Amino acid sequence: MRPETHLTAGLLVGTATGLAVGHPYIGMAAGAIGGILPDIDHPGTILYYIIGHRTLTHKVEFVLAASILLFMVGTIFNMPLAIGLSFMGGSLSHLLLDAPTRSGVTPFLLFPLHLSGPIKSRSIIINASLTVFFAYCTGKILGVL
Repeated sequence: MRPETHLTAGLLVGTATGLAVGHPYIGMAAGAIGGILPDIDHPGTILYYIIGHRTLTHKVEFVLAASILLFMVGTIFNMPLAIGLSFMGGSLSHLLLDAPTRSGVTPFLLFPLHLSGPIKSRSIIINASLTVFFAYCTGKILGVL
């Protein structure tokens, strides 16, 4: 999927999670970061040349480790649930959006399950539709639409 699709999915999941724990805007920010973080291994980045794309950063174990770290950081600001859970939700949304693409994902380090499907990950129609839908739902949750 395209970055804006991952970003808006993270916004949506993070906002909903943040709202559930009383901090929708903190959740929105954490979810957005979580939604795009797995692509730090994207082609053209230094990490891509070290580990490749959709490898370590596209694993549930990576998401859990990063979420625990952010949960601990969140205790400093007295918002561990809003930050940790919203980040985790945003990151997991990234993996879920990549799963039905042709490249797919292998979401676990030690379990050889590969998920893939027929979707072209750069399809403008699919990405634009999802991006608008996710942004609209986020706006509805926040009460701005």
